[in-house]
Amino acid sequence: MIRSVAEFVHLRTSEDPEDQTRATLDDANEKVWLAVIEQHPELRKWVAHNKTISLSIIRLLIDDADPLTRSWVARKRKLDRAMFVALSTDADE
Repeated sequence: MIRSVAEFVHLRTSEDPEDQTRATLDDANEKVWLAVIEQHPELRKWVAHNKTISLSIIRLLIDDADPLTRSWVARKRKLDRAMFVALSTDADE
């Protein structure tokens, strides 16, 4: 489990493939994800890339200014219909 913003930043920016895998697969609580989104906007795409984020975090990222972040959100399997509709009308291909 990812327990802090600092831990996620370390895992995501590490050169070690095992750390990067943890950043992708390990769970974190909602407060950690919200803090990463707020404090490190450059890492939002990597939050979206994480396999365990909740629908509420996905909803926050679905309108992100960064098209790459939205692209990662669009790849999520757990999107609901409203999310699909929102992403289907995204101006960025």
